[in-house]
Amino acid sequence: MQPKRRQILDFIQEHGSASVDELAEMLQLTSVTVRHHLEVLREENFVSAPHIRIRATPGRPQYEYTLTAQAIALFTRNYAELAQFMLAEVRQRFSPEVVTELMTAVGERLIASAQAQANRPSAPNIQARLQQAVSQLNEKGYHAYTQSSENGTLLYTQNCPYGELAPHNPELCCMDQEMVDNLVGINTERVCSKSQGDASCVYLIPIASISENVGY
Repeated sequence: MQPKRRQILDFIQEHGSASVDELAEMLQLTSVTVRHHLEVLREENFVSAPHIRIRATPGRPQYEYTLTAQAIALFTRNYAELAQFMLAEVRQRFSPEVVTELMTAVGERLIASAQAQANRPSAPNIQARLQQAVSQLNEKGYHAYTQSSENGTLLYTQNCPYGELAPHNPELCCMDQEMVDNLVGINTERVCSKSQGDASCVYLIPIASISENVGY
């Protein structure tokens, strides 16, 4: 993330909210430049839409910005350590079969939540479901987007919400694969994986599936 944008997030996190004028003064930038940074942060789902700040004295309305849940997660990295210890404890106490069952159950809950929020009935074809999948994944912090290729459509997820947990817990990657498959409506092929050292996780939707407009 660009340093100035990270400074904006740090300032808002420290103060709870911030106006364009406050950020411009803190960063020593023009209001136009600050608004540009805020717009980028809004597109990336780190900053919420501006709302009117309640004033104690009369005056022109002033708008303030706050952090989204995705941005707040940047400041709560201790959750990753807690999750790592919990997973280690589960592995120590239970057999591999039980651990697999538990992780599968958690994955099913994630998939059910994603499907409900994606409102699949309104997406009758695979192209529409792809767009819904991208929106849903971005809401969960995956930084997802699609790109055409000679073999079909590639679905990228640049950010892994599980961070350093994934390389040591392959079940998390399997959960992601299941969630993507259910959102898109077909069995995709993961061709790149962040847990294996790639820059992004990438899922291939074959051109045959797209041209056939497969339902699900």
